[in-house]
Amino acid sequence: MLTDISSEIKNIIEKRQPLTKRVEKVETHLTFLQQRIQQLIKQRNNFLPELNDAQTSAKLQEINLEKIEADIRTNLTTISKLKARFSRHTLNIGVVGRPRQGKSKFLQTLTGLTPNEIPDGSGQHCTGVMSIIYHQPEVEETRGKVYSHSEKSLLEEVIKLYYEDLPLGTKPTKLSDFINKGLPALPNNIDTAVDQAKYEYLKRYKEHYHEYKNVLELKPIFPITQEKIREYVAQDDVTGKQVYYNYLAVKKVEIECEFPHSDIGQIAVVDLPGLGDTGVGDVERK
Repeated sequence: MLTDISSEIKNIIEKRQPLTKRVEKVETHLTFLQQRIQQLIKQRNNFLPELNDAQTSAKLQEINLEKIEADIRTNLTTISKLKARFSRHTLNIGVVGRPRQGKSKFLQTLTGLTPNEIPDGSGQHCTGVMSIIYHQPEVEETRGKVYSHSEKSLLEEVIKLYYEDLPLGTKPTKLSDFINKGLPALPNNIDTAVDQAKYEYLKRYKEHYHEYKNVLELKPIFPITQEKIREYVAQDDVTGKQVYYNYLAVKKVEIECEFPHSDIGQIAVVDLPGLGDTGVGDVERK
């Protein structure tokens, strides 16, 4: 039976590979168009001051080249995600659930890992950030790899999203501005429990900055031992005390280990923060 599952997984992966080539062609074409649009914008900006014809100048400025370039950039981001997905050599299965509904126990049973790597507990939310657990037959020891934020990426990919989503007005231009200046109050018309929870989650980035700051200063990708994994993926320790805040500076953690059913094939499971947790952008990262 496991051999059949392994074969099916292999077939799915092999069928995805040709799609990578098709996506790459689209990516190349869009990149070419983006470069040409950028050149047009530059040439127009250089040409406009030399024009003495107000009507022609107005007509040129009516052409919204900036929007076209922005649309292409958005599509390139989407294409990049598709390319990454189709070129994977594993079948990734996302697992998400409400707190205390058995998600972590299921993943622990499937992977053979413990609460030290896959957080569980009696609290509301244990998992702080997405982790991808890869089945690696005959791996000597479980190991992790952390993909961390820089100050710039944390600001652009996380903090600014909260400002847009809630909304909180003018977005900070530097992370230090967000940390050192007062946090804008929620607008009066934003009064749902979900939005209040998001606002409280945003405050964590501000209030606990000095507890995760060192992670921002590390290399963007760095290895960790099995014993350190929980410190980067969890919101609390194994006793339930909320003492970890590294997850606020982490994009994702990859874990390699050998699953109990070692012949299951090229599979990876994705442990996502629980339903109802309010980290903006968690699911969109992969």
